[in-house]
Amino acid sequence: METPKKEMLLTHVVKDFSSLSVGYRYGPDMLCANMKWRIGYRKTEMQSLAVHLYCRRPRTDKVWSVATKFSIRLLSVNGKVWPVEATYTYANNSDYSAYGLFFSLDVLRKDYVVDDTLIIEIKATIDAVTGVEKPEKKRSFEKSMEESSDVILKVAEQKFHVSKGNLVAQSEFFKKLLMGTFKEKKQKEIELIEIDPDIFQVFLELVYMEDALTDDNVEEVLKLVNMYIAKNVARLCEQFLMYESTLSMRTKLQIAGKYKFEKLKNLCIENVKTRADVRAAMESDPSQSDASICHALLEKMVTLSS
Repeated sequence: METPKKEMLLTHVVKDFSSLSVGYRYGPDMLCANMKWRIGYRKTEMQSLAVHLYCRRPRTDKVWSVATKFSIRLLSVNGKVWPVEATYTYANNSDYSAYGLFFSLDVLRKDYVVDDTLIIEIKATIDAVTGVEKPEKKRSFEKSMEESSDVILKVAEQKFHVSKGNLVAQSEFFKKLLMGTFKEKKQKEIELIEIDPDIFQVFLELVYMEDALTDDNVEEVLKLVNMYIAKNVARLCEQFLMYESTLSMRTKLQIAGKYKFEKLKNLCIENVKTRADVRAAMESDPSQSDASICHALLEKMVTLSS
């Protein structure tokens, strides 16, 4: 099984840098391509900082592989950036379940560590995945559900047997399509083009109030939420991002700005407690961020610096 390219951003603020030891510390797990990933780091005996990207998929006899390319960037509160590129293929029989690089502790202490903190950022692209199963479906929309459905939605080669009532109640788009003056109102089967059937499956599960959101699918689901004007599903996405997601603060703020999630934005800003937190949350290019979010982060930085 092959999947399209996916991207992930992991950030972690290293606190009490001076107390680092040879034992590993870790950032939180994050789900991407149906696998858990995390940042690991430690002080080495050679006076360097080792920073690794961990793939948390268990090694088994089943053949699987994940081809990645990623950048490790060490960020200072004062704006300095130490970037390094890497590529690695994780697999059931690979030598390591983590791959990373080494940075001089002397250079870090001199130029990057401020307030005994350092920010680690890993931006990764998963180029190819083989042998990794898809997430289990929370609900079936197959032909066996035909008795409780009154319309079929065809996405790619997959057919979803659903209830018009549920769709109309949750989506302004489907309300107009199925109850308005469009020709689709009388059709038993309607084709939806340029939609990923796996993400549409999750969208429908949310329409039917299933607990289907993950860090791996929420951003793609939100694209459908926006397209189909599904306000209640949008609310479920915002609540997930606020209380369950382990996506980076920066990613959450990007989503909050894009979809006008004010509660999410306010909670993220409230959780920014240090100058390092501000630096980790800020875009590399501030002009690419939402103006109100950029302003709020700059205000935080000024307050925390005073």
